[in-house]
Amino acid sequence: LEDRSPEPVWINVTANHTTCNATASNCTDGLAAKEMRFTQPRPCPTGHYCLNGTKFATQYPCPVSTFSNETRLENVEECLPCTPGYYCATLGLTEPTGECSAAFYCISGSSGPTPIDGVMGDICPAGHYCPASSTRPTPCPAGTLNVKTGSSNVSQCDACPPGHYCATPGLTN
Repeated sequence: LEDRSPEPVWINVTANHTTCNATASNCTDGLAAKEMRFTQPRPCPTGHYCLNGTKFATQYPCPVSTFSNETRLENVEECLPCTPGYYCATLGLTEPTGECSAAFYCISGSSGPTPIDGVMGDICPAGHYCPASSTRPTPCPAGTLNVKTGSSNVSQCDACPPGHYCATPGLTN
């Protein structure tokens, strides 16, 4: 006779119980169990969340612009916005993809290294400079000015023109 066991299915179970089946009323969010009949519950993996009724452990990855290095997430709201100064470019990340590019700044939740929407980040404005992994623009120091956008280093801040007084940081003219 050929063995016709059903394929394993991922489901959610509570931490209070060591077994759960697909029809059990005690199945809840945050854990998944590999189900043949009864089995030990398994935590939802990092970079993912497991809603009640999840069919397999990686069914619900954290969205772009988020990540999670924790297990047992129960819903998408538990995925963390990407760390300021970094970006999260793909689904299911356990850590940010990388640093935001020089000449840009990244606010929490950036999906790319060069954001320009003003919400997740933007190009460095005139009067400022933004090294790699900047979380906000750094004003050019007093005694300097910068008329250009997209500066990445304090050396791109120009000395105040002769005959002018530049007492305030972040000047553009």
